[in-house]
Amino acid sequence: MLSKISTTNSWVPIRKEPASQSEIVSTLLFGETAEVLEQTEEWLKVRMDYDSYSGWLGKEYVFDFDGNLDFRICRSKQARFQGKFGSIAIPAGGEIRSDEITISKETYSIIDNADASVEIKPEMIGGNAIYHFLNAPYLWGGRSIHGIDCSGLVQVCMKMAGHSFPRDASQQIVEGIPISFGEHQINDLAFFQKNDKITHVGIMLNNDQIIHASGRVRIDKLTPEGIFNSEIQKITHHFHAIKRIQL
Repeated sequence: MLSKISTTNSWVPIRKEPASQSEIVSTLLFGETAEVLEQTEEWLKVRMDYDSYSGWLGKEYVFDFDGNLDFRICRSKQARFQGKFGSIAIPAGGEIRSDEITISKETYSIIDNADASVEIKPEMIGGNAIYHFLNAPYLWGGRSIHGIDCSGLVQVCMKMAGHSFPRDASQQIVEGIPISFGEHQINDLAFFQKNDKITHVGIMLNNDQIIHASGRVRIDKLTPEGIFNSEIQKITHHFHAIKRIQL
């Protein structure tokens, strides 16, 4: 019986049910760990250590983890582990515990070609969203450049800022202090509703621009009514509240 797992894949889908056709509810990033709650012949039900989110993932994606719990968070666009025959990309928000890893008896060493001219501090969550994720495709349950959803974008940028943060927008709105519209500033989180339910979240870049994941990670205008998409000339998400998180 496995007790704790991790992955050397760039990311692994976490599904609602133990089936390949089941919806993706979240993502385990490179190096993140999770506690095993149940297992079948092919599937593991896990609870992520970072945010306590639970779901099912395939056994073939992960390994039994009994290693170093200390880690550094990946904040580079170019970080990867390079081996003799290939490389493994480390996504923003991934967890790096060693400068070398071994997979099938092959050693991979870390390479980090960070752009030294780009000076984005971890606490600049809006800046990190632009630098790491702008134009990334939308994927329900996604948390990486390969596919990300609105709350995943916020959560990973908060992780890079050194904060534990809930997974879903309906959980994230509980965090922070309320801010009146018009008094918001960069890094504030704006929440949106549909049928009285919180369904969307984005990060303020200035007084009237917001970065969020909708179709892709994009920058739009925030109005008192909600997000205005200039491409289709309409409000796409209806405003609910703004919260400020102490960074």
